[in-house]
This record gives sequence, C-alpha cells and structure tokens, in this order.
Amino acid sequence: MLPCVKTQFPIGSILTDMITFQMSAIYFSEWLQEEMNKRNLTQADLVRLSGLTSAAISRIMTGSRGAGPEACLAIARAMDLPEEEVFRRAGLLSPKTEDAPNLAEWVHLFIKATPEERDRMLELARVLSRRSRNKK
Repeated sequence: MLPCVKTQFPIGSILTDMITFQMSAIYFSEWLQEEMNKRNLTQADLVRLSGLTSAAISRIMTGSRGAGPEACLAIARAMDLPEEEVFRRAGLLSPKTEDAPNLAEWVHLFIKATPEERDRMLELARVLSRRSRNKK
C-alpha cells in the first residue's frame, strides 16, 4: 500500500475553485449579453465604449476569462450601469440578499441626477410610499 500524501491544497479544492470560476464567468457573460441586448449593443460597440480590447471582450463573452476589476469598471461606465452591480455579477463582490431588487440601479440613477431631479425623484417616491401605506 502506498503512503497517502497530504498537500496544503487538496485537489478537490482546486477543482471546486476552477469550476466555481468557470460558472461565474459563464453567468457573467450571459448577464452581460442580456444587458447589451437591452441597449442594442454589439461586442464592437462595447469595445469602443469601454476602451477594452476586442480580445478581452471576446474572452469575457465566451466565459473563457472572468472580468477583473478594471474590466468591470470599464463595462459599468460604458453601459451606464452601477459599478457595484457589475462587480457583483462578475463575482468580485459577494451578493447582497437583503437588498430590494433594483436598489443598486435606483441609487445609481439618484447619484447621477441633478439636484432638481433628485428632489423630484424623492417627491415621487414619497407619494408612491404614502399610496401603498394607505392601501393596507
């Protein structure tokens, strides 16, 4: 019987990490494609808007490479998406389960709005909130 050799990094752990990375990259590429479709953007458009190379976008879109922090930042800015959302979708930040759906988008839109638009957004949100409380 051969002796069992223990390593600091078990093979199972390495394989699990590789599979997790691949699934994350595929999930991100599918999500990114959906976001591009919503905006009628092609990969060439994303290359132009983000400043990333066509090879980098291609690898991200095929899932052969995950999007790193710089790529996520460029994609978020190019597509006018909240940076935090792109980082979470890419698996670079842990998911927030306690947040209401669309909260990141709401915050992103609010931050980008002018002071007058922010006042109007808050006014509208207050009206909608009062309506929903009155229905209960």
